[in-house]
Amino acid sequence: MLSPKVQGVRRARREALIHAKIAEIVLRLGQGNALFQGISISRVKLSPDGKLCTIYVMVMNGLDSLPKVCEYLKRRLPSFRKTISQSLPIHRLPNMRFVPDVALEEHQRVSAIIDQLKESGNL
Repeated sequence: MLSPKVQGVRRARREALIHAKIAEIVLRLGQGNALFQGISISRVKLSPDGKLCTIYVMVMNGLDSLPKVCEYLKRRLPSFRKTISQSLPIHRLPNMRFVPDVALEEHQRVSAIIDQLKESGNL
């Protein structure tokens, strides 16, 4: 059995490989479709057992197009899996799911609240 530190390093390596490949595929999608111009894969997270991969999608154009983008990416998942399995040295490719990443919007909302409190003198 491998130590937890080694397992963490292996998981991080797999996450990085999958992230790079998915980002490359999405970049190619963005070249031909206006809906995908501002798409970014912000992070990839593997479950501890390595069977599930959560891919966080961020849209620079705003939250309006995010549901459409995630739905389209979900429909294209079989072709993504095929491309990834053919090009990466991963024996068992995990199940993948696309999730909207709203961390940037939440950060902006919290920053606006803090600024508002500073202006009113309550902070």
